[in-house]
Amino acid sequence: MNKKLYPFLVTGLSSFLAAGFHVFLTWEHFEVKFGLGSTASSLCQVSEAFDCAAVAASPYSSLLGIPMALFGFWIQIIILILSFHYHFRSKSQTLSYVTHGSILFGLSAISFGASVIMGSISLFMLNTFCTFCIATYFLSAVTFWGAWKMIFSSHQPFKINVLPKPLSWSWAYLSIPLMAWASHALIIQTLGAEKLPILVQESLHEWRAQEKTDFAISPGIVFGKSDQATHTLIEFIDLFCPHCAHASGPLKAYVKSHPNTQLVVKIFPLDGQCNPGLSPHDGLRCQWAYALMCAQNKDQGPQALEWILDRQKELYGQALSTGIEQMAADLKLNQQELLDCMQTDATKTVVTEMSNEGHKGKIQGTPALFVNGKLLPRAQLLPVLDAAITDKGL
Repeated sequence: MNKKLYPFLVTGLSSFLAAGFHVFLTWEHFEVKFGLGSTASSLCQVSEAFDCAAVAASPYSSLLGIPMALFGFWIQIIILILSFHYHFRSKSQTLSYVTHGSILFGLSAISFGASVIMGSISLFMLNTFCTFCIATYFLSAVTFWGAWKMIFSSHQPFKINVLPKPLSWSWAYLSIPLMAWASHALIIQTLGAEKLPILVQESLHEWRAQEKTDFAISPGIVFGKSDQATHTLIEFIDLFCPHCAHASGPLKAYVKSHPNTQLVVKIFPLDGQCNPGLSPHDGLRCQWAYALMCAQNKDQGPQALEWILDRQKELYGQALSTGIEQMAADLKLNQQELLDCMQTDATKTVVTEMSNEGHKGKIQGTPALFVNGKLLPRAQLLPVLDAAITDKGL
């Protein structure tokens, strides 16, 4: 293969792949921030240590409200365009040729440098990694190497001018933030979220006006490091509520990426058989609430909660015994001990206590999220939650 063709193919292919990964990460960002769907089964939520949702929910995932992935996407697109121009443009057009090379080298260096910074943030500040982000970090290094080889493959010395001359060529740099801003605005409009700033302010106003309710941490399923938390989120959910399942992933991701918060999930079954004051139904919600609290007794509460929320439709349409058998097998619990625990008065009392706490907080439905004891409307939208956490008006 031609020694000049190989670096061009490497640069072009790596920047193309990186652009694709950035598209996925951009969608992940909006999915988490706006609660567009459950992130529990996300392609890149591999484990506690590798969780794209937690990275997307972190304060480092955006710049001036625009996802970092959008900046990365447009950088890679410009690099891809410039690599074609640089490879096929005649060297007789000296100024244009040198300018394209300088910008290509500069953008690939910026991309690689940004990857080093973002990777360091994940390693030292978040302690959580995003598999697709790691892929873009690797590809940025490959792109940088390819651009370097493209530029210096000539036998003649090549002088790098990161700031191009004439300055009219600076469009390559200026177009990145402009295109990121424009595409972000288009996505916001497409999602119908252009009124989000107004919703945030309305939610804050309603939240500030709420009466404060004191909730106990226990009983409940706790997410987050309580010793570092200065803000407590109390969420009441019904295990078969679809909106609760959708809100679960973003909320846990937010808490994971914000050490100053902790989330306490309390069960509020929409069934009068275990929730005083409501109309009785088939009792299935109550039985699964009992199963969850029994799993909590075996230190499997968070895992059992996620397991149930991921299988709402499946569990609602099958026999309870079949579901309990499957959960016990998946979570490595003793099935008979689980069934025996579900029948005890102590377990039923715990569920009733949590239900009474929900009534104490005057909740009208699920999910219901309390921030520092006050009910926060639209809390499934992370910009609303973040505004309440950082609010100085109290």
